[in-house]
Amino acid sequence: MYIEFKTNKLRKQCESFAELRKAYGETVARQVMKRLNALKAADRIKDLDPLPPTRCHPLKGNRKGQYAMNVGQRYRLIFEPLTETRLIRNERGACPECGVRVLGIEDYHE
Repeated sequence: MYIEFKTNKLRKQCESFAELRKAYGETVARQVMKRLNALKAADRIKDLDPLPPTRCHPLKGNRKGQYAMNVGQRYRLIFEPLTETRLIRNERGACPECGVRVLGIEDYHE
């Protein structure tokens, strides 16, 4: 799956284990890297595992349209599918669910 990031700062952070570890600690950094690899390996959002430990799930309320994946403790990797105006072209043609924008790594339970 194609992955883009909400900000350049977030992209740089997610592309560097050292930066992730500095911001979130060793355990969360390792899990974020695993979840990003799972996103890259998936063909579409529906292919991601809804069961623990990944627990990819759609969000509700003011976060409707976004998804979260567990990354340890109370942190979640938050992402959204790319809109249909940003269709991703792959070998099967246009695919509205074949790309995501990572919005952040956060504890949205507070």
